[in-house]
Amino acid sequence: MSSGAWIWINVSILVYCDDDANKDPLIVHLARDITLQKEAEHLNQQIVELVRQIAQTPRIEARPAPIVPLSGQESSILQDIGAGKDPTTVARERQIAPGTLRNHLHRVNQKLGTRTRLEAVIEAKRRGII
Repeated sequence: MSSGAWIWINVSILVYCDDDANKDPLIVHLARDITLQKEAEHLNQQIVELVRQIAQTPRIEARPAPIVPLSGQESSILQDIGAGKDPTTVARERQIAPGTLRNHLHRVNQKLGTRTRLEAVIEAKRRGII
């Protein structure tokens, strides 16, 4: 290269001998630039090494973020919902108005950072609340 930089090359040598014993063999040297291939191999080695380091890193068990504790009423309502009872049945068994049950479930969602009853039940079970 005219810049004076080093490059990787692959050299192949071809030898052709004619049947006529008086002639010297024809020798051809083929050289091709493989610098990009070598750079790619080097990058692959670096990636493999990084993956090895990541795999050897000890796992830190993710703990759920702290939440505002659920009241006894909220916990028991969530247990009933988690047991498969529909909201109408839960409200009737607890002798509360459907609107009051909605308020309890709304506060549960706020405290657990969830949006639906199903998410709330799953999150509460994951945290060991119910």
